[in-house]
Amino acid sequence: MATAGHCGLGHPAIEGDGVVLRPTNVDDLDLLVRWFRRPDVAMYWGGRPLSVDEVAAKYLGQRRPAVECFVIQHDGSPVGWMQYHLDGERSGGIDMVLLEEHRRLGVGGAAVRAMVDYLLNRLHWSEVTVDPDDRNDDGKAFWEAVGFERFGLISDDGDRAPYVQMRLLASSLRNSLQRAVVAQSAINASNRLGHRMESFDEFDDVEHLRGPSAATRTVPLSWTAVHRAFAVVRPHSPKCVTKS
Repeated sequence: MATAGHCGLGHPAIEGDGVVLRPTNVDDLDLLVRWFRRPDVAMYWGGRPLSVDEVAAKYLGQRRPAVECFVIQHDGSPVGWMQYHLDGERSGGIDMVLLEEHRRLGVGGAAVRAMVDYLLNRLHWSEVTVDPDDRNDDGKAFWEAVGFERFGLISDDGDRAPYVQMRLLASSLRNSLQRAVVAQSAINASNRLGHRMESFDEFDDVEHLRGPSAATRTVPLSWTAVHRAFAVVRPHSPKCVTKS
């Protein structure tokens, strides 16, 4: 599960499996300008490089608390950028840029799981959304791999290219976590009886362990826990560029 650590004044850093989401500050300006001018980023981020003034106004914390921005660090090195933005009292969206040379290493999935765990458990969001460019097939596949589901396509949003609406509901995550807890109980019980299950899929045949699990009523909503139980996040990070 993600944890939050203090990073000076302002928003705390968010820590996950091998990653830290550190709040951006004015010292990150040059770094972020270089990133948002890269062709692989600009392709799905407005279609053009961003100016220094645009980056300074939007991605260095000037829009707090409605929008919080972070540098993704892996093994102490900056590898990408992430933000969350409020759309309501208990819902909102996230966006992420992961540099191409750090994709397909599991870093993107770890960053998303850390952020989602924070939003659901610390901020008590009921829904997290993303909106990848509809042309970005790798990006859409990535968000589906980490548990988001499509629910719409927007093609008339001003100058913006068509984009897909995707979401992850806290209620869906709770069901997945409950299934993970019950599955582990079934496997443990089966193994004690001398039958070693080959996979979690077999637990559906264990009728007496089906139904609500008391354990899930007190367990935090951890996307990381579900990932570990079912390996729902593939060990790669495709083109992780989403724009809101």
